[in-house]
Amino acid sequence: MVLGGEANWFFGLEATLSGIKGGLNAERMYGEGIRRGLEGNYALTGRNLSQFGKMPATKVSMPTSSLAKWGGIAGKVSFGVGVFMDGIGVYNYYNNPNSKNKVHPGKAGLNTTIGAYGLTGAGTIPAILYFGVDAFYPGGWEGYGNDYQSIQSENAAVIPGFITAPYGSQKF
Repeated sequence: MVLGGEANWFFGLEATLSGIKGGLNAERMYGEGIRRGLEGNYALTGRNLSQFGKMPATKVSMPTSSLAKWGGIAGKVSFGVGVFMDGIGVYNYYNNPNSKNKVHPGKAGLNTTIGAYGLTGAGTIPAILYFGVDAFYPGGWEGYGNDYQSIQSENAAVIPGFITAPYGSQKF
């Protein structure tokens, strides 16, 4: 599922970018006098445009962009595909432990939690970063942790008391 994870990451990223672009389109449309109505978007004209054209946008009046709508749907599909792939990985964990596509149940739970957080909007960037490392770093997060530990150990052997600190600062 390594290739599937990479493809799903790109799909999720495209969904995110589509949602952002759709939101920008909606703001542009609002500035041009287009408003959301009960049966879709409509354009303000004449006196309505002059009276209400400069009103601040609200959730109710902001027009809908089809790109944002489809981006949101694609994001949910990407989440569902990820949960499905993890389900297969958990099945392999128990029934085919030698498979390269096995996923520990705890890891599947973490993936599902971060994926759901990514759907909230507030967790979009952390989810993209998490799944990007998971899909593209050799060995995923486990590989990253092993590499970090080996770098830490090798540097500590050369410089006693060496510790890799956050934000790139070194403490001696």
